[in-house]
Amino acid sequence: SPKRAASAQRCYDWLEAPAGKVTVDSSGTVNSPISGCPRLIRPHLLLDGDDVVEMDVSGAHIVLLTRIYEKEVLDRYGIEHTEEAAAAERQSLIAQIESGDVYGEESTRKKTKRVMIQSLNLAIKVQMAMAITQRLIAGRPILANTMRAMKEHDHRGLGEWLRRWTSEIVNPALISLHDRDIPSIPIVDGLMVRKRDAEAAGEELTSRLLAATGARVQVRAKDMSDELETINDPLTA
Repeated sequence: SPKRAASAQRCYDWLEAPAGKVTVDSSGTVNSPISGCPRLIRPHLLLDGDDVVEMDVSGAHIVLLTRIYEKEVLDRYGIEHTEEAAAAERQSLIAQIESGDVYGEESTRKKTKRVMIQSLNLAIKVQMAMAITQRLIAGRPILANTMRAMKEHDHRGLGEWLRRWTSEIVNPALISLHDRDIPSIPIVDGLMVRKRDAEAAGEELTSRLLAATGARVQVRAKDMSDELETINDPLTA
């Protein structure tokens, strides 16, 4: 489709003349034409002549919600809380994340995950009315009130925090890997690395997530099945 062709062309242009094509936005997210290169094409790129894999934080948007309970955030938005209540809620969210029970039944998990990601930039009234949001905030008034406060003046407010927190994981991981002579390219909430460096990149991201959130989560090669389903659809191919 034209949209895919245009992004593929930008990716090709970057490979031909990469200097000056990398930018960093206000949230700290590193962007390059590789980031916008169609997912169907990215696995066919080579890094230093080697095959690549994208190490992806599973459910990064949910894992990083645990940072909402940080004192700096709660104080900034004037959220009524006690340290004990905030710690208890945070621990309950971490337990739900680690149990894999955030998205509900296995049969609908992929669809539910997509809906939740899309809800991050919806108007707060719409987001809060969604079943998946109700599942997430049930018994967690501090989380609910902070999400409302973040999106009170701009429906993108919560997403901006999540992107900032993501960059605070991905960017230092990239630098640490490069210090060990492991090249990598940031892809929003993960890193593209050589296949032989997948384990090292996964361990780097996992350890930084644990330190920042307290949650033990999977960092694994990105699942391409959703993109392949779209490509194979005769209406969009």
